[in-house]
Amino acid sequence: MAAAVFALSACHNELDNQPDGKVNTAKQITFKVNFEDYNTDEEVQGTRALAPDTLSKQVIDLDNNLLAEVSIQRDTTKADHTTTRALSNGTYTMLAYQGSTLKGEVTGTVNNGEFYVTGNPMVLAPGTYDFVLYSDLTRSGNTFIVDRSNMSNAQIGRTTGVVITSQLETQEVVFNLKHLGARMKIKLTGYMPYPAMSATLSSVNATSVPNQVVYDAVADSWTGYTHAALSENCTFPATGTWNVGLSGGSPGDFLDYHYTSLTNDYHYFLPTTDVSKLKLTLNSGKLYRIDFASHHTPLALSPDPAVVMKNNGSYIINVKLRPNYLYLMSDGSTDFVNATQYTHLKKDDGTPLYRDKQGNVLTTPKVPVGLVVSQSKRLAMALKSIRATAVWGSGTTVFNYKRYKVDNWNPSREEINAMAGDMDGYKYTWEGAGSSDGVTIKANDPIHYPAFYKFGHYRDELIANGVNLTGVMLTKNWHFPSAGELQLFVKNLGFGEPHPTREYTDKWASTAFNLGLKEVGAPAMTTIWFGTSTMIIKNWSIFTCLLASGNVDYSTSFGWESVPFIYY
Repeated sequence: MAAAVFALSACHNELDNQPDGKVNTAKQITFKVNFEDYNTDEEVQGTRALAPDTLSKQVIDLDNNLLAEVSIQRDTTKADHTTTRALSNGTYTMLAYQGSTLKGEVTGTVNNGEFYVTGNPMVLAPGTYDFVLYSDLTRSGNTFIVDRSNMSNAQIGRTTGVVITSQLETQEVVFNLKHLGARMKIKLTGYMPYPAMSATLSSVNATSVPNQVVYDAVADSWTGYTHAALSENCTFPATGTWNVGLSGGSPGDFLDYHYTSLTNDYHYFLPTTDVSKLKLTLNSGKLYRIDFASHHTPLALSPDPAVVMKNNGSYIINVKLRPNYLYLMSDGSTDFVNATQYTHLKKDDGTPLYRDKQGNVLTTPKVPVGLVVSQSKRLAMALKSIRATAVWGSGTTVFNYKRYKVDNWNPSREEINAMAGDMDGYKYTWEGAGSSDGVTIKANDPIHYPAFYKFGHYRDELIANGVNLTGVMLTKNWHFPSAGELQLFVKNLGFGEPHPTREYTDKWASTAFNLGLKEVGAPAMTTIWFGTSTMIIKNWSIFTCLLASGNVDYSTSFGWESVPFIYY
């Protein structure tokens, strides 16, 4: 531990020396005490690729259901006056050393930043001394038994090389009192609201967490670490309801709607504790329709690079939970991100490791071309939206074979629910029976139905962009999605729920969805108008408004943009 700064001031006062020339420390020395806050002696720095206060970051796959982005940053929370007063009210012991020889010991209290002796004063001969001030520690000779159980209160300060003289002067010694241990809080982030969650913070094995150590006050060294298992409960308060707000957002951007919860209490550790030796297990609560009460989710806190806690250090462990989406690949298979070139896995030599959902190691990565909307229906959507001149074209009279009558721009919740059953996007696009004349195949008519044509021939666009399609993907056709298919996407990939106040609007985890796109190098879908192939009246379709925000508004329009779907 670094030596505390000390200062000597000569103010000639009428002080009496001891008859033997020794110095009464209670009369001739003022002992100033500064309570150092956590992290005060550490320069905040991370890696070049991370935020300035972030120390490490890692993305971890949790049972194919969730991805957890784990990052560690320094805790910048400052101690309040209540905490400082509590520290001052404790009992402190001060030791005086010459070399390795203990020359004096007194106990006292700290008041208004000064140490006051409550027992017999310490009398010292002139000379050079090292002083140690501590609280809440068990001492045996020159060594302290430091136990993890009292790390919340234990403090120590060392001031070295103090010259004590017998001159008629007042001297001042300054202690910078530091926390002997380290502390940590956990912050949980999701991209939709979630209730209160209980969790367990534990060690990965029975010998992974330092439990006790011997501290030598003379050598300022730590030796004789013992280790033990750790298991402590923690609670994350509920985040509340959906952020209603404005629809918001603009083309090219998606709003970062996230919901955070911070554990109420700190967890305390001995220095040298390796964060990667800890794990967090969620035991209750729900997120992304996963019930943690029946699906316990252990999460190893394995940041990259590893972080080892230091004394007087305070840390925040950020755990961002997001869905582990299933992707449609260029060969017609479905798999997770770790099967692609965007894998989060690494070999021992640091090179990428590709692993499919069965656990098999792949020699070459798979190429994602879509997001799976429904496994049971074998329905997927493309990784990017497409802008068309118009959804329906101008002046055409060949509509869909069925329509949904809407009396105003915004359908009622009953009408939205009725259209949720419309899964005929492929029929409207590729079958004559999907048109009112029973003949027209809109996917083959780029003049009158440009959107149907572009979406229906999305396979050609993939090939033109260098995607090597194989297997069924060479013959399966993409299509213009219907209102029901689009609603299914909002429900399954965005965990959509009805808006609390607007019947024509759903709330959905738009940020989680767009992070799923970015996960595999795809652009965010940030369009304001998002059309469907479902007819409302005349040549108007049902469309969604402000897809990039946390709202999906269902209304009527021509529509200007949408995304191809496919039954694989």
